[in-house]
Amino acid sequence: AEATSQPGMLHDRVPCNYVATRDACIQSIMPACGMVLRQVGDGVKAGDVLISGVLEEETGAVSYFHASGSVTGVYQETMTFAQPLAEELRIPEEPVRRRVLSLFGQRIPLYFGEVQPSMYEYAESETRFSMLGREIPMGILHCTYIPYGYRICAYERQEAEALLREKCTQYEQNFHSSDEIQDKTLEFRQEDSVIYCDVRYVICGEIGTIREIFIK
Repeated sequence: AEATSQPGMLHDRVPCNYVATRDACIQSIMPACGMVLRQVGDGVKAGDVLISGVLEEETGAVSYFHASGSVTGVYQETMTFAQPLAEELRIPEEPVRRRVLSLFGQRIPLYFGEVQPSMYEYAESETRFSMLGREIPMGILHCTYIPYGYRICAYERQEAEALLREKCTQYEQNFHSSDEIQDKTLEFRQEDSVIYCDVRYVICGEIGTIREIFIK
């Protein structure tokens, strides 16, 4: 099988600063390594250094560290979600299941006829044969075709707003599951045949990340 290349990893000895990723008001600082430059209650802007990985001594000598820790802050965030009053949805239909004999890399259908749908999702699993307790390159492939078509769905204003609330909830679960949402305001508006939901958040969560120091 073809190997998947590993992503580059940032070594914990690479000199780094711990910087703010957004404008916020600091609520807590828990340094792990480096020199803390900010205090609780300070306002910071995106890019400000929170924990420095640079230490300059009185003698003029400069040392570099891998600054790390955790800094939480309160910040505001605005998101806009959209929902058309009519949209084309993909509708799955009854799945079609077929079996295929896999014999030394060859696929031999164990059914008659062809799978008719032009658009479908495909999945397969294999049951291998064995001989004397060892698997051999023979087995049965269980093939599943899930046909689908398209249908136009129209929504009332209340239905569209309910779908937008679901999108808002899904966004919070995906991106802010470990944060505290202190306040949330939703405003709905309509432009032509699309309903928009403008959401204004007040969030308390992690506001920092490490950024490598490039030494000349």
